[in-house]
Amino acid sequence: MRILIIDNNSLHLDKLIAQIRLFSQTTPTVKKFDAITLADYTNYDGIILSGGSDILSVNKGSNAVYASEIALVKKYKKPILGICLGFQIIAHTFGEALEKREKRCGEVIITIKRRDVLCEAIPKQFSAYEAHKWFLPKTTFLTTLATSSDGVEILRHPTRNIYGVQFHPEVEIEEKNAKLILKNFIEQIVNK
Repeated sequence: MRILIIDNNSLHLDKLIAQIRLFSQTTPTVKKFDAITLADYTNYDGIILSGGSDILSVNKGSNAVYASEIALVKKYKKPILGICLGFQIIAHTFGEALEKREKRCGEVIITIKRRDVLCEAIPKQFSAYEAHKWFLPKTTFLTTLATSSDGVEILRHPTRNIYGVQFHPEVEIEEKNAKLILKNFIEQIVNK
């Protein structure tokens, strides 16, 4: 199995790589967001768009910065998982309206609204770690799988294996249910 992580200047890249190694038994390839070309992703079984820096935002009119990732999300036919900024890139790509607020950082309670293979074996409510300024209050095209008091937390494309999580499943908190998202993505979606 070949997994590509597109690094959007994630502060948690080492944790994400460690979790992917644990669940896939392989080391993922990592490429920086500003160094990928559309040809870079053709030989992978799945792609993860990492979280990113506060300095950059797909919502600040910086579509040119993320043009390769936006094109990838539109064209790639295999599974994609977006984490935090990756979630926002996916939402933006499909025309969802993100909103800005003061930075949210810390533990959040998430409630699953619609069952999906990505949420398999996860309780209806669980805790996860978040750190972001942009949020998605609701979806219009993409399917909402889970929410919190802050809006949409897990989304899915209605016909493709494209998922996004607003939180960081790779970041350890006392409750470990969020990590099952990565396990389910690897084992139930990519490795299917």
